[in-house]
Amino acid sequence: MKIEKPKIKKVEEAKLPSFPESLYEKKFVGETFGDIVFDEIEIDSCEFWKVGFSSAQFTRVELIDVLFEDCDFSNLSFDNLSFTRVLFKNCRMVGTSFIGASFHDVSFTSCNVKYSNFSEATLTHVEFSDSTLEESTFLNTKIKGLEVKNVSFQSTEWMNTPLSGVDFSTCSLEQASFDMVSLRGMIIDSFQAPLLVGLLGVKIKE
Repeated sequence: MKIEKPKIKKVEEAKLPSFPESLYEKKFVGETFGDIVFDEIEIDSCEFWKVGFSSAQFTRVELIDVLFEDCDFSNLSFDNLSFTRVLFKNCRMVGTSFIGASFHDVSFTSCNVKYSNFSEATLTHVEFSDSTLEESTFLNTKIKGLEVKNVSFQSTEWMNTPLSGVDFSTCSLEQASFDMVSLRGMIIDSFQAPLLVGLLGVKIKE
């Protein structure tokens, strides 16, 4: 599966305005956005480097062709936002909520996404690589193309989230829980099978 990368042609380094109405072809470096509110705006063709979003608020925001590198989104709400061709690289997203969010051609690379919530989200051509999503929740999540490589899914919860065809063979699944809807058709390796066979009510005799 090929993930389209952000299409950013040029950017101008800038300082974030107090009340942003739209952001286009801007680059932000080393800032901390405290109580700033992003409300009903479009963020298009922008780069954010080493930015801390602290207690920023995002509502009705659409992000298109955006790069986030070394940024901190911990404990923020991205509920119901739209992400198209967005790359998160080496970002901290502990406890971030993505409930009802829409992802299309989005990559998470070397990110800490522990304790996050992707319930009711739609993932279309999404990639997680070299990241941790431990103790995260996927409830009624719609999967339309998901690729995972070297990801820790320990203690995650998957309910009513069909994963048929998704290859978890390079990932850690210890103590993860899946219902039958989610489990059916997953691709795993022989070492992972004993971790999941108990969910089927089957016991392995030594």
